[in-house]
Parts: sequence; structure tokens; C-alpha cells
Amino acid sequence: MVIESVGADKGYCSGRNLKGLEVDRKIEPFIPTQRHNRIGFIENKEFKYDSVRDVYICPSGKELTFIKERKESRVYKAKAIDCNSCRRKKKCTTSKRGRIISCSVFKEQFYNLKERLKSPKAKWSAKIRKTHTERLFSEGKLFHGLRRAKSRGKGNVFKQIITIAAVLNLKRLIKFYKFSESASLMMENFAQSYKKFSLNSKLFRFFDTFMNFILLKFSTLSCCLSLSFNFN
Repeated sequence: MVIESVGADKGYCSGRNLKGLEVDRKIEPFIPTQRHNRIGFIENKEFKYDSVRDVYICPSGKELTFIKERKESRVYKAKAIDCNSCRRKKKCTTSKRGRIISCSVFKEQFYNLKERLKSPKAKWSAKIRKTHTERLFSEGKLFHGLRRAKSRGKGNVFKQIITIAAVLNLKRLIKFYKFSESASLMMENFAQSYKKFSLNSKLFRFFDTFMNFILLKFSTLSCCLSLSFNFN
């Protein structure tokens, strides 16, 4: 199986992750970007970059020059005299030393992501993530112990995750097929024992739902035990 695209929560949106997917593995990432600007202030995207002089131009036409480089970003700063005399300062910065913006060294990947998130494929990816992936994670955390590791070591954690994934898949297989041959036979015998109830009666539907629940729990428990023994 070849992975062509990946959808994830915005918590995984980082330049390193985007580069690892898009450049190193040739996989299209569909990850919402995080908001880093202060609400009510002029956003960084309003500043235009001049690649020839390596400066940013603010909405008022003033330059922000390069001052230092951090681990994964380049920092640009405006002159204090320009900011303090600007009529837009209240909506731009509260610093008396001038507005500072940082530009990620992975800005090309962020730009590609921004354009990619406008496509119909991005909307489809977000829908699948919310209706399938997030639901499975939530179910695993709430009912199957995915919230915490039961033992130390990557190998043991991997066993736990594989076991939980197998249980989740089996639950859906049981729901899809509903009953095995033996379960169907058992329900048929059960129905014959209660001929006085019509198939549409509320009491029969109650027993039908109850037996579904018992079979589901029994199959899930059996799967967990068998996988645990096989791992050990």
C-alpha cells in the first residue's frame, strides 16, 4: 500500500513535519495551521516579503530587517522610530522597540499547505478525519485504555496499540456481519421458544438487542485474551 496523503489535527502542524511528509516522503499533508497572531492585531501575512533585499514591508510601507536566526525561524524587526510614529501602532504592536515578526525556514512548505487546504481534497480529508479517525481515537481512549500506556518500553506500548486496534476492527466486523452461524442458530432457537411474541413486538426487539450486546462483549473479550497470550 502506497500512502499518498495524510490528514491530521492542527497540533501536528509544524514545519519539520510538513517537510518530512512533502519533501522526504512525497506525501501530501492536509493539516490545518495553528494561529500564532494576537487577535485584533495586524497579522504577519499582511507583511510583504522582498526576497531581493531580504526584508519585510509592513502595511505602512516601513521595512523590517533581519536581526537573528532561531532554530527553525528567521526574525525580522522594524525600527522603533518608525513604529512609535505610526498611526497604526495600536493595532500592530505594544512594544516601544518596534514590531517583530518571525518567518519559518519551512515557509515554502507552509505556502504549499495553505494552497492545498483550499482544494476539495482537503475538505474531504477533514471530513474523513472527523468522522472516522477522531471517532476511533475517542473510542480507544474512553473504553479500551488508549489514554495511558499499561507498561514501559516502545515494544510493550506497540503491543497495546495493536491489541486495541484489533479489538476496534473486530467490533466493526461483528457489527457488519452481525452474527456467526452459531449465533444465528442460537437466535433462531431463542425465537422459536417465544412464538407467542411476534417478531415486531417490543419484547422481542429488546431480547434481540440484548443478545447483540452480549455477543459483542464476549467476542471483544475473547480477542483481547487471545492476542495477549500470543504476544506473551
